[in-house]
Amino acid sequence: MCNYMGVELWMSRLEHRFHDEFTRTPSLRWATKRAGTYVGEVRSAGPGAGNVTFVQVYDAGHMAPYDQPEATLDMIIRWVDNDSFA
Repeated sequence: MCNYMGVELWMSRLEHRFHDEFTRTPSLRWATKRAGTYVGEVRSAGPGAGNVTFVQVYDAGHMAPYDQPEATLDMIIRWVDNDSFA
């Protein structure tokens, strides 16, 4: 179990260029491109994959690549390609 609620709260209080947009943006369900299954939630501010992005992967802990390999790979590819999670 990871403290995702605390991390998201910390991120919503962090001052940065996209702070206002991030605090106004709701979390959205996130589905992988390959299978189209919902694997978590994402909250993002900024263009593309987002300059500030919080990603929650369902049913994963500190070893998300082991627990949810497809979701983790999708997340990394989107980030590297600067592709939106929406």
